[in-house]
Amino acid sequence: MTVLQKARLFCTDNRDYDFQFLFNPEMLQFQESIKVKDSKSARTDQGTPKVSFEYPKARSTTLNKIMFDTYESGKSVMKEYIEKLQNSVKFQGYSSGGTVVSRPPIYQLCWGDQNYLTCFVEKLDYKLTMFLADGTPVRAEVKLTLKEVDSSFLAASARTYNKDLFGSRDTRQQPAKPLSAGQAREQAVRNAEEAHRNCLAQVDQMRQDARHRNNRWLGFLKSNPDFNPQEADRLNKEADKRSKECEALQKEAEELKKWV
Repeated sequence: MTVLQKARLFCTDNRDYDFQFLFNPEMLQFQESIKVKDSKSARTDQGTPKVSFEYPKARSTTLNKIMFDTYESGKSVMKEYIEKLQNSVKFQGYSSGGTVVSRPPIYQLCWGDQNYLTCFVEKLDYKLTMFLADGTPVRAEVKLTLKEVDSSFLAASARTYNKDLFGSRDTRQQPAKPLSAGQAREQAVRNAEEAHRNCLAQVDQMRQDARHRNNRWLGFLKSNPDFNPQEADRLNKEADKRSKECEALQKEAEELKKWV
């Protein structure tokens, strides 16, 4: 006997944003196209226009007439479903090293064993079509436009879809909940300052090693392998090079502080 599977938006960033449709869509219609550039004046000898191909456009799909109904429970359809969908079009600050990326959540459109699209929600349209006597909305019709993104948006810690491990039932270790934009900027400053401190410590260690290698008193001990002026010169050059990198890290931290 075939078991009914619900279509889902599986969030690769955080399980709190997983979303399961109440009713499955009637169809999935995808759009794929190529961007071309027409030249108004350029013509072939036969008089046909010359066309140049630019790039393939991102795949997209639109889910029409997705219905949500809470009439029987009497609960607000906004709180039960629509507000959760609204998270899909809100920007979050994601911190990666010293870089702050502000973007919406990334999803996979899944239905049963099929993973149709890695995407973000480009557009959310909804209308409330039924209300209780006290004004509580209990029915909504939703239209979602999804657009494909490349795999570079999937972090190394991104979640992997499994239809049996979804939402609150997924007990595996999850990536940290996305930071707010302000928290992400503060984290980026802390990361940059820590990188600068580590850099200075490395330079100091190189200088100490160089002084040790060049200790003239060790020169009296010809068999002592620690005495190595050539290695001391190399370490000093490496320390000089690393010092410049430390200066760049310090400037980066100072620039980031301006945005906190």
